[in-house]
Amino acid sequence: MTNEAHSAKCIVCAGPLSRIRPYVFASRAFRKVYRDRSIFVCGACGLPQANMALVDGAALTAYYRHVYRAVAGIARSDDPMANTVLLARGAALADLLARHGGGRKAARIFEAGAGYGLNLLAIAGRFPAAALLTDELDATIARPAGIGHATLADGPFDAIVLSHVLEHFRDPLDALTRAAAALVPEGCLVVEVPNDRADRVGYQGHDEPHLTFFDAASLRALAARVPSLEMLELFTAGPPPPMMGPAERLRLRLRKSLRRLADRIPVLRERLRQRRLARRPARPPDFTAPSPGGSYLRALLRRRS
Repeated sequence: MTNEAHSAKCIVCAGPLSRIRPYVFASRAFRKVYRDRSIFVCGACGLPQANMALVDGAALTAYYRHVYRAVAGIARSDDPMANTVLLARGAALADLLARHGGGRKAARIFEAGAGYGLNLLAIAGRFPAAALLTDELDATIARPAGIGHATLADGPFDAIVLSHVLEHFRDPLDALTRAAAALVPEGCLVVEVPNDRADRVGYQGHDEPHLTFFDAASLRALAARVPSLEMLELFTAGPPPPMMGPAERLRLRLRKSLRRLADRIPVLRERLRQRRLARRPARPPDFTAPSPGGSYLRALLRRRS
């Protein structure tokens, strides 16, 4: 461990960090982004995190622009089976926003890092007159029709969505503060992050590319550091996460390797697609209702008037 790692401070509260376990990488590309090999926990606020002093910001941006989706195995926009979970999560976020922002005539809704835009397309069903905007920078995917480009600096917005992006920022407090400033008074901010146990590797079998690891207490504490925001709801949703040990990670890596090999052979790729379709559930999973110990932490915050 470097001297820089020994002297690292918490990105949120500047408290002292202590090492809890190795950081589990999924690719060589991310080793260029994060030059440490450890996950730390803050002794003051309890937030597990990478050593942000050793995260290369330029390399991180390049990773998300060119590498991220291939490494993460995130659903392809033309794969309806793979998108089932993402669509269900998007519908749940739309329900939450409609519950608190349904009385407003939301004219502009922004999502940071919207990916294929499935969340925004679900939200459009509840707010059909709203302009849908994102700052998605991934050069490997096309922005869906009907979704425009904007940044937080182009606010104010009636609603902002941070869905599985806060844990990717080098400075989550700054990201939350900028999002709050980009809202209209009483505008809504929807946040969803993985519900992590940082002492074990998550259900993807690796930590990459997450930089912070939230539980309900640490997410609530982070939001409390932004005075302009008030927390309206915070709960867990989705199925319980299957946290992985070394044996489970090895099996997952073998399955992913075999899947990548099959994808290169048209006959095997088609067979694999047919098997996925045959296993498709009769109805999409329900991510709307609170679920004790669920995989996701979901919060609805509102900018104070």
